[in-house]
Amino acid sequence: MFAMLVSTLTVVATVSVLTQGSGTTLSNVRQVTVTQRLQAEIEKVRSIVPESGFGAVALSSAPTGTAATPRDPRYWLRASNTQFVIASNYASASSGVASGTPGGGETLVTSASGQIAPVTSGVSLGGGQTATIYRYVTVDSQTVLCSPACANDSRRVTIAIVPVHADQNATDATGPFYLSTVITNRVPSSTATGGNGLELGVSL
Repeated sequence: MFAMLVSTLTVVATVSVLTQGSGTTLSNVRQVTVTQRLQAEIEKVRSIVPESGFGAVALSSAPTGTAATPRDPRYWLRASNTQFVIASNYASASSGVASGTPGGGETLVTSASGQIAPVTSGVSLGGGQTATIYRYVTVDSQTVLCSPACANDSRRVTIAIVPVHADQNATDATGPFYLSTVITNRVPSSTATGGNGLELGVSL
């Protein structure tokens, strides 16, 4: 009987360790998936310029909705959703704005030719957990290429991934997770184009 008891306890302990290990693995998979998705989103945005031109680096429609908590990216929208705050820490409402950016936020860029959708829901993170992806394109206030003719030739793209807590356990990715990049127009809008179709000011 004693041998059976020891054997049973050993099996229970082993199952417990395996369960914890499985949970850790799932949590890691979700974290890696979030990181990879953020990077993929940025690369997708960067590919827009050579394929469709700088003007396509814009939201296809204006973002909608508001939020009461900084954990939701819509919290950082201002002025009837025409501005987006570039926070120094998106996890804290009291963190203030990033150095060199306006307190009221940067102006959102929307266009009929914009190729960046403001939101995508139901993105899989693995193990049954999903997330919502929010995207914001703003006029980059930190980079001045020339003034005032080409003030809109530097745009900041901010991606936020907000996981949905499906099973409310420790393996859930929590977030939100942010990544941003700045894209500049390779030929400032103030630069004329040549009659032969070549863009002046471009190194050949």
